Amino acid sequence: MGLTVSLVIGPRHAGKSSLIEVIKDEVCKSKPHLLRLIPSNRAKHSAIKPLSLASEHETSFENIIYDPDRVFETLPEILTRIHAQDRYGCVIIEGDADPNLLQAYPYDFALFIMPSPESENDIFRSKDQVKKAFEAAMNDTAAFTSEIFGVGGVDDSWSGERKTPRPDMSDSQMIRLLDSPLGQELASRIQCHPDYHGLIDSNAIVVNTGIGATSGAADAVVARLETLINDNSPVNGSRSIYCCDVLDRHDPRRKKLLALLGQNYPLQRNA
Repeated sequence: MGLTVSLVIGPRHAGKSSLIEVIKDEVCKSKPHLLRLIPSNRAKHSAIKPLSLASEHETSFENIIYDPDRVFETLPEILTRIHAQDRYGCVIIEGDADPNLLQAYPYDFALFIMPSPESENDIFRSKDQVKKAFEAAMNDTAAFTSEIFGVGGVDDSWSGERKTPRPDMSDSQMIRLLDSPLGQELASRIQCHPDYHGLIDSNAIVVNTGIGATSGAADAVVARLETLINDNSPVNGSRSIYCCDVLDRHDPRRKKLLALLGQNYPLQRNA
């Protein structure tokens, strides 16, 4: 038994920091270590910022600017350092919608949060986009690994030239692939825009109604997401979607989310 490591991931401006504050105040039994991961292509400086002063609600807080291609090395190194200081501590990691983060460490729990959508197109690709994504994935190894495993990242426009072109698949080959388990999984995963790839591999999803649109599109999106994750997610056990305002203490759906976190969010282990 050692560190308990949890991940809160999602698009920018989805309410990740707010949700983590709620977890610290209402769920954690001990002060956690907090890590905020910032990809280098979104940061002004490439160097890692110095350790920040922790508040009274956490043991330590640190901003980490990382290279997405090296996060598989960087994150374990940081967690090893924390483990040397706090053998049985708890770590909560905040990250943007970088699918590499989900694959970089065997987290105890991964939570995906997103703002309330204005339409299904905010989350899901159009039929034409899905078709182009599928064709690109079948003819480009980098695109394939991004779509099926969520690593590497590809341009969502599919408008640039491929650096390593491969022969196009025939119609009969495409049909046989679609009928296979691998083809069915790929077809399901590419339904979402890249910023939402991580929801498939998360343990729970939060649609934060306190941020984003106030239209009725969230209900349609939740229904579609439930079908998608229950049919195709490799995460063991049941996966739930919570459509609530994470800062509204009177929201009954928020109370259900905190009940789940209190029961299943492994934020503390006894030595």
